[in-house]
Amino acid sequence: MPKSSDAAKSFMKKYDRFTIALCGTAAVAYAAAKYFDLEDAPEDFSVIGWFKGDYDAVAAERRDAESKSK
Repeated sequence: MPKSSDAAKSFMKKYDRFTIALCGTAAVAYAAAKYFDLEDAPEDFSVIGWFKGDYDAVAAERRDAESKSK
């Protein structure tokens, strides 16, 4: 059975820490979304559009249209 190198052990330690941090962050975000009862993203949601700031304008237009229809 081959011995593990020190570089491989170091990589796995860092990878494990990264994985734990990533999963922990996802769990906190999920719990916060459930706690604050955030609304779901619309069907036509685009992450790229959200980064560009298009989503804020679209969301504002939707809210205006919904308030006018009521």
